[in-house]
Amino acid sequence: MAAGQKWEVASFLTIAAALHVAGAAIVMPERIAMGAAMPNPPAPVAAGSGRMSELVEQWENPPETAEEPEMTEPEEMAEPEIEQPTPDQAPERAPETPQVPAAPELSAAKPNLPEPPEPQPEPVKPELPELQRFEPPEIKSELALDTSERPGQKPPKPEPEPEPEPEVAREAEPTPQRQTAQPEPASQGGGAGGDSSSRSAGGGSNGISEQQRASLLSQWQSQLSACIYSGARRASIRGGGSLTVNVTIAPNGGIQGVSLAASSGDTSVDRAVVQAISRVGRCPAAPAALNITSSITAPMPVSVR
Repeated sequence: MAAGQKWEVASFLTIAAALHVAGAAIVMPERIAMGAAMPNPPAPVAAGSGRMSELVEQWENPPETAEEPEMTEPEEMAEPEIEQPTPDQAPERAPETPQVPAAPELSAAKPNLPEPPEPQPEPVKPELPELQRFEPPEIKSELALDTSERPGQKPPKPEPEPEPEPEVAREAEPTPQRQTAQPEPASQGGGAGGDSSSRSAGGGSNGISEQQRASLLSQWQSQLSACIYSGARRASIRGGGSLTVNVTIAPNGGIQGVSLAASSGDTSVDRAVVQAISRVGRCPAAPAALNITSSITAPMPVSVR
């Protein structure tokens, strides 16, 4: 370390000590005036020696650059003795501060709100008469159908009756002329045509009354209608319609021919229904008591959906 730097450090330490002492001298009298106790009296500030003034002048003047001398240990500087001043007067007691009366407690300010309205009585509910229930009258339309044309369930397929015995055919032999004389009237209608056909074919009542004969013929016609309708339902069609077909049936129930009598308006539906009925093949045979020996042709109305 250069000699100039050493002197600079020493000067800094001396100036710092002097500043601390001066600050203490300024602060301590104020604390004494306020009545605070002082643990130690302030040290007197002595004027610097001649050596100190030289150091200050050297500090103010820039140092001259010279060759670095040999390093020597710095001399220990003795701390200056600081004389403690004796207090001339005892610290005066600080005057007591007058007690200020406490401010009266202020009640919380209440908002200036209007008074709440008086409660009103609940409105009285008027008594209402009981409502009478009126059931809507049943309206019967003249256009409404009483029953559906389509049967609710598929009628059971009747068991085929046995073919008439040869004795029945023998009874019909005495009147062969009546069988061949009127073969056509059987194809002109439903029940009446079938009745006349059976009369011409059988040649007589065969020991049964007209009422029994009509009942047996009606039963056989119902069986034929159910058989033909079940076959028409098997037709693969789109949509539906109502049509009438002429069906030629043998006495044993076999279907010999099907033709269109009244169209539904759709040729595809008509064709499909005729083909489906033709594939049925056979329906219930005629009762033996009717004594029917020739085929009959009857119109059959059919409705498909």
